[in-house]
Amino acid sequence: MEITRNGQAENIIITEASKEQDFDISELTRGENLCYRSPEEVDSQISNFLVAINERKEVIGCVGSKLYGLNMEIISLMTKKEFRGRGLGTILLQRKVEELRKWDSLNIFALTTENVAIKLFFPLGFIEVGIQLFGPKVLTDCLGCSKNRMKEGVHLCNEIAVLYQR
Repeated sequence: MEITRNGQAENIIITEASKEQDFDISELTRGENLCYRSPEEVDSQISNFLVAINERKEVIGCVGSKLYGLNMEIISLMTKKEFRGRGLGTILLQRKVEELRKWDSLNIFALTTENVAIKLFFPLGFIEVGIQLFGPKVLTDCLGCSKNRMKEGVHLCNEIAVLYQR
């Protein structure tokens, strides 16, 4: 795949992540409305991650998945700022959905912001659903999230649940 950055064409490859990339993936999940994944957590799930790598062998994007019973969550979809708006996030998401579709019995879902849902998830066939469908995920990850609280009478979490329609 080729994308343009600063007027220059760059070759990008998307491949399965390796253990040497756990820190780079973890760093991509810092801030920006993502659930932070420590290098140890990424390392324990490394086989579930895809990475985008540029010509300098830098990890410039990632996407992962995490199993909750019969529900597979798409997690940590992120690209470096300088590579946004060039279709890389869409390609990472498409590749992850293609990989997960082989398990017909699994629901594929994500928690994301409305803006990201509109730009990336809805065009690929996801629909908005109630978060209550994913109770085990909420109990496992959301309880410890800093956005899962009230402040001045307003709930701080701005995420919606989206489900892939086969």
